[in-house]
Parts: sequence; C-alpha cells; structure tokens
Amino acid sequence: MNSQFIAKPPDPVKWDWDSITKHLKLMFRRIACIVWQIIVPFNPRPEDITPLPDPDATHEVSESHVEQCQWIFDQAEERRVHLEQKAQSTFGLMVFLVPLLASLFVFIISKGTTSSTLVFTLVLVGLSAVCLLLGFISAIRAVGVKENQTLFLDSVLTEDGQFRKYSEAFRARGLLYCASMNTAMNDHIAQFVKGAHILTAIAVLVLLAAAIPTSLVFLRLPENRR
Repeated sequence: MNSQFIAKPPDPVKWDWDSITKHLKLMFRRIACIVWQIIVPFNPRPEDITPLPDPDATHEVSESHVEQCQWIFDQAEERRVHLEQKAQSTFGLMVFLVPLLASLFVFIISKGTTSSTLVFTLVLVGLSAVCLLLGFISAIRAVGVKENQTLFLDSVLTEDGQFRKYSEAFRARGLLYCASMNTAMNDHIAQFVKGAHILTAIAVLVLLAAAIPTSLVFLRLPENRR
C-alpha cells in the first residue's frame, strides 16, 4: 500500500529550552486540572444535545443506516467497559503500594534518627501517600455508578402503553442520541481514569525517590544503630 495513506506516529517534541519550558508548564497545568477535577462535584448526567432533525422524504432511512447507528452505539458501550476495566486494574497497583508506603514509613520512624535526609524522605513518603489517595479517589469516581443511556420501553411503547409502529428513522435517531450522551459520559469517565493513572505513576516515582536516599543513609549508619 502507498505510504501516503498510512498514518505516521507523532513527531517528538523539539529539545530546545523554550520548547521544554513550554512543555513542562503545560504538563503541570494539566496535572493541576486533573487534581481539580478529582475533588469537585459534577452533574449526574451530560447536558442534553440539540434535538436531532427529522428525516425528510428525500432522505429515507434504510436498515443499513440503522446498522451503522447501532455500531456507533456499540462503540460507545465498548469504550465505557474498557475505561472501567482500566480503572479497576489501577486498584491492583494501589493494593501493592499502600502496604509498601506504610512499611517504609514505619521503618524510618522505628530507627529514631533525626537525619535531615530521613526527614526529607518522610516528606516524600507523605507526598506519595497523598498522590496515591487522590488516585484512589479518582479511580473510585471512574468506576462509580454513572447514568447510561439506552433504548428502553419508550422506544417500543407509546405513552398510553400501545406498541409503536416500527420506524427505522425513529430507532436510528434514538441510537444516535444515546451514543452521543454516552460518549460525553465516557469522556467524563476518561478524565478520572487518566487522573488515577497519572497520580499513581507520580506516587511510584516519588516513592522511588524516597527509597534511594533512605537506603544510602541506613548503609552509613553504625551497626548498633541499625
């Protein structure tokens, strides 16, 4: 196949000082936005979209259109399941990190030393614990019960309980409406999943930064103080 029809991976960021500074500012701004989104409340459902226009006589809705709308709806459903699975997988890493943080904290306190390096380590451990807590909250909000739109009784029954006459246009419009609303909710869930991943990664990096100087300090302590 001609290479002009094959997408290429994104180009790397230029490694000049101005580009790096701009990239770092953008990264910290996004992290601050992620933390803000974790702690603020949101409405339980997305804002309603503009009503879909009714098809005219010159644009007849066929069964193929309905199948395409069903595929769009199914894609939104699959993405929601995938996002929830990613959030649940983050819990596995958190279950491993929490005892590790607690053990490191108890180990440092038990030594009873007032080294400035160990005080700095305790600060890093505390920062790691805060990041892990925020990541846990973000993951909880991602897998929490969210409103999900789907075709239900109203798509089959009228207000007086009578069966509707089947219409491809009516079903297609209903599927597109549900897909649009579910996609908006998926984007909302994706922010929490992203926050859980980023904050958990930060917690791991901070924990590693705390473990290295701690190991060096205890290696230099006399044998009777270990």
